[in-house]
Amino acid sequence: MNVEAHLREDAGPEFAGKLHTARSRNDQVATDTKMHLRSRILDIQEALAGLQNVLLARAEGHENTVMPGYTHTQHAQPISLSFWLSSYASAFTRDQRRLGNAFEIVNQSPLWPAPASRQTGNLPPNCWASTAATSTLLMPSARATGLWRHLRPWRC
Repeated sequence: MNVEAHLREDAGPEFAGKLHTARSRNDQVATDTKMHLRSRILDIQEALAGLQNVLLARAEGHENTVMPGYTHTQHAQPISLSFWLSSYASAFTRDQRRLGNAFEIVNQSPLWPAPASRQTGNLPPNCWASTAATSTLLMPSARATGLWRHLRPWRC
């Protein structure tokens, strides 16, 4: 595999040879998918936080700038530009919470379960979690690598 070849060059054959110890392709795909999703969620959260900061910065000083408010695409009572910009920053806070929930779901390592009674070597469970840089482990289960629920929030 390409990953193992690069690892062999960088870390040496002793470490690269242990890359697939007690791991199946399903384990690796589930782990890689979750690691990719974690990275993307963090990127999106960072971009969203930046957008929120810009909205709040623009809102500052516009407390008396009046604009028409809209309700159901109809003109409503006048509102301030500050209120309008802040309302969007507030709405994005809800999205930040949803992304945080999604991160919590994908931040579970499927490496520990050793489905189909395979051995995990002599490594303790916390080693598998730190290997994938996750905060929690999925408990031993033959279904751990088949759980694709973490993809549901991302489907179109």
